[in-house]
Amino acid sequence: AEYMGVLEVMCSMPRLRTFGIPCDCGFGTDGLVWDALSTPRVATCVSLSCIHVTEALQLRHVPLLTALDVSDNSLGAKGMALLAGELHHVPLLETLELSSCITMAAGAEVLASALHRVPQLSTLNLRYNRLGARGVASFMRELHHVPLLTALDLATNVLGTAGAASLASVLHHVPLLKTLDLTANGLGAAGATSLAGALHHVPSLTALKLSDNDLGAGGAASLAGALASVPRLSTLDLSCNHFGAAGVTSVAGALHHVPLLTTLDLRYNNLGPTGAASLAGALHH
Repeated sequence: AEYMGVLEVMCSMPRLRTFGIPCDCGFGTDGLVWDALSTPRVATCVSLSCIHVTEALQLRHVPLLTALDVSDNSLGAKGMALLAGELHHVPLLETLELSSCITMAAGAEVLASALHRVPQLSTLNLRYNRLGARGVASFMRELHHVPLLTALDLATNVLGTAGAASLASVLHHVPLLKTLDLTANGLGAAGATSLAGALHHVPSLTALKLSDNDLGAGGAASLAGALASVPRLSTLDLSCNHFGAAGVTSVAGALHHVPLLTTLDLRYNNLGPTGAASLAGALHH
């Protein structure tokens, strides 16, 4: 009952453009939220984290929407189908945040099949969904529908080698990509090799995050060989990958290809004296 006044105030603000409901705020009646949003039709940014939006998601009320965040909602099969069915109402959508809300690979397929309805999409956040290779492959098959994509977050989705291969095979569809986060996906050396072979398709990449992927010295060597393909890189996170001295030496030897680099994370890689010396030599130059 306490939030009813908030919704009434929203109805009296026809120029409202940004609306967010944080976690643990007590909003639980979805229909009332959308009734309120039906008044400020110029709203362009809506965040509905943690309020159980699955029952009454009505995007037709906000046709000018450019950013939608439904993270931290266990959407379930019904919710994912509902969201997919509503996306055609917001063709101008540029940012879609779906962190920690997709609970099954089948649901991922339903949502992925709706990407063609938001061709202006530039940011897609799918982190913390544990989609697995099958779920990720569903989104990758539809990536050609969003050629303007500049940021893709797939952190903690259990891609594995197969998922990495799926991603690598479609990177040519998103040539404007600038940020790619694949943290904690168990890519291994084989996954790193697949990804490295496709980096030339995204020459504008500025941030690549591959922390905690057990890449090893082999994966480090593959990535080092591909750095020349992404000369605009400014952030490179390779922490927690068991490189050892050999792996770090490979990366260090390729740093001259990324002269715009401002952040390099090599924590927890067992550099040792030899690796440290290689890195120091590369930084000197």
